[in-house]
Amino acid sequence: MTDDYSKLKSEIMDIVSEEFSKTKDDILSVMIENNKLKKQQAELVIVNDSLPPPPTSSLIKIEHTTTTTTNINDLPPPPSTEEEEQEEEEQQQQQYTQDESDDYYKTVHPLGIQDTYEDEEYFSSYSKISLHHEMVFDKRRTAAYYHAISKSKNIFKDKVVLDVGCGTGILSCFVAKAGAKKVYAVDASDMAHRAELIVEQNGLSDIVTVFKGKLEHIAFPEYVDVIVSEWQGSFLIFESMIESVIYARDNLMKPGGIILPSKASIYLSPINVESFYDQYINQWSNVFNLDMSPLIPFAQEELLEEKTIRNYYVDNTDSVLDKPIILRTIDLSTITIEDLSKTVKNFEFKVPNGSKYHGFGAWFSVWFENLDDDDNGNKKSQYDDNDQFVYYTIDRDGELVKSTYQQYSIDSKGFTPMFFKQSSNVLELSTAPGTGDQHWKQVLFLNSKEKILQSSDKQDDTTSIKGTIRILQNKDYRRHWWIEILVFVLVLCVLSGSNAEEMGACSSWHVAQQGYTCYDMASSCRVTLDQFMRTNKLDSNACKHVQIGRKYCCN
Repeated sequence: MTDDYSKLKSEIMDIVSEEFSKTKDDILSVMIENNKLKKQQAELVIVNDSLPPPPTSSLIKIEHTTTTTTNINDLPPPPSTEEEEQEEEEQQQQQYTQDESDDYYKTVHPLGIQDTYEDEEYFSSYSKISLHHEMVFDKRRTAAYYHAISKSKNIFKDKVVLDVGCGTGILSCFVAKAGAKKVYAVDASDMAHRAELIVEQNGLSDIVTVFKGKLEHIAFPEYVDVIVSEWQGSFLIFESMIESVIYARDNLMKPGGIILPSKASIYLSPINVESFYDQYINQWSNVFNLDMSPLIPFAQEELLEEKTIRNYYVDNTDSVLDKPIILRTIDLSTITIEDLSKTVKNFEFKVPNGSKYHGFGAWFSVWFENLDDDDNGNKKSQYDDNDQFVYYTIDRDGELVKSTYQQYSIDSKGFTPMFFKQSSNVLELSTAPGTGDQHWKQVLFLNSKEKILQSSDKQDDTTSIKGTIRILQNKDYRRHWWIEILVFVLVLCVLSGSNAEEMGACSSWHVAQQGYTCYDMASSCRVTLDQFMRTNKLDSNACKHVQIGRKYCCN
């Protein structure tokens, strides 16, 4: 048995050795032939320098399939000249596209930013139906564009229109139905292919042409009369899509053209958002009759101490502690990328004493100007025979409301003061607190702790909040922005929850221990529960979250 095994092993080794020798001979044979070919090419170049050099020899992969020696003539022919030229042309085109993108940001953008990767991620996210579902079925957002376009037949009739960032193509369809002669819809995401389906499905393909690609890289067949775009991001300018609208205005629109929306503004005010605290922090105190309050400090750390912004809809208008300031105004007919890239604003607010102050809230409005006054496209300039223009708004249910600016300003508590003089019929889309939820919501800049304000001047019934806000475009990624807020609060005491220790007016203290309630603390201090809560500026809700190890004032 052992002899048979040894014999079989010897035979196998002989076969392997023979095959290896043949493969080695094949490789050496091909190498010799290749060297001869290179030498002949070199001699040909020496004889006649004017002749073009031959194509570079391709590497040859050898697959040993037979036991005979491979001949150079049996090798596959080299690629044809036409295939090489086509491949080279595609590589040059790809390189040209990349260089064009780089040159655009080097020469046009004030920061000279190149962010190809960021753009890829950005446009990829807008290829998802779920994201467009959120926007299209935002009834206040879509209703504003629908009514603004429907009431602008005098603007769109027989005009050439550009839809920047068309997404599903919904605005392009609105414009086509409003009487446009031609609509060019542009989107750099794959959603452009879906937009073509929507246009075809609604029988508008003879008017609407969809382009897939970055607006800055597309050659259009003609200049446009009107630009329509839903470019607004969170905090109005996040995502920086407005830059493409500015490019279109400067390079693709006829002189005297119209942009919708035409104006925009950002607002800021100190804010009380107890609803946010109750929903995301205080709610841990009772979960199906379980006390999960130990998680509250972790929730506070995660939500409040990481210096991140929060998008949250504030429905209660009383949450706004003072009239807002205008942080930034935008006139789409004149704004430049460089001007937009930096905003610095000083502010001072007067907040009623005793107010709970959680930080700042920001929101924005956009305006559509030069609207018709009736559904037939007639353009009237007066409202009810008075020297007032029509002021349209969108209510919380997405319905169009017809009013005057004076009346709307009263109804909305002046949360979106208009920075320009109204000279035509206007529609405003506001994202201010109390106007109705929308996918932008408001942007919250929250303090690390809840603060209760009390003025240092006992004769003053308000507390002054002063500071500076600086808004800068990110130097590396232009779709992102830095926001810095420096705040000075002129107060006698800033009460963080029940932190009455900072008052410096307490004669005795008691330290909260595990399991203590406000009633236990009051008993330890030998005062009534009502006296304990008044002394420490606690309400019934704050009393549920006595902090272990904290000093509370007894008297």
